[in-house]
Amino acid sequence: MNELILQQSEDLKPYLGQIQKWALIIGVVVSAGAVVGYLSEPEQFFRSYLLAFLFWISLSLGSLVILMIHHTAGGTWGFAVRRLLEAGTRTLPLMFILVLPILFAGMHSLYEWTHTEAVHDEILHQKSGYLNESFFIIRTFIYFAIWGLFVYLLNKWSSAQDNSTETYFTRRLQLLSGPGIGAVSRREYGSDSSAYSPPRAGALPAWRCKVRMWFTMFQRSKCPTWCP
Repeated sequence: MNELILQQSEDLKPYLGQIQKWALIIGVVVSAGAVVGYLSEPEQFFRSYLLAFLFWISLSLGSLVILMIHHTAGGTWGFAVRRLLEAGTRTLPLMFILVLPILFAGMHSLYEWTHTEAVHDEILHQKSGYLNESFFIIRTFIYFAIWGLFVYLLNKWSSAQDNSTETYFTRRLQLLSGPGIGAVSRREYGSDSSAYSPPRAGALPAWRCKVRMWFTMFQRSKCPTWCP
């Protein structure tokens, strides 16, 4: 059975190679378009970039959560998609690279509290201990470190499980995934509803600044300046 699977994998390599080639070409063309967009309209570029980033990281973190649900709950349903989910989680290092432009170039275009004049706003001043650029960057690095640790251990122990007849690694995966679901989900959705409230409470309809995205650390940092 394993030999048949290996043979099928080998047969797919040329087909997958073509897909990778075209994906690379499209990626280069789109990246060139993004550079043009940045040079012509920097603020609009970062607004679009943030939206795209939230979408793509939702796939990485979504794969991580579903993978941990499978390890925790068990059942045969997860074996059909387990490798796909593990591959999805391993895109997290790429997402870390892609978040760097937001941290070091786009924050001023996205968040009002990064503006010098915002210091004179009483509400923003009261929240300055949390809403400041240094702590924002530190939080981002901490979040990715936590997510990355889960991804590393889950993939490492899953690979070890394949090469062992013992149930030790299965138990490890289960024990890690239970708390992991809560840890990752809390960072994604935010259990503290007050964290979603815009600094000027009542100035905007709540739902317009509370669109729940997977990477809500950015939402916690106040509704962006471009939110209508």
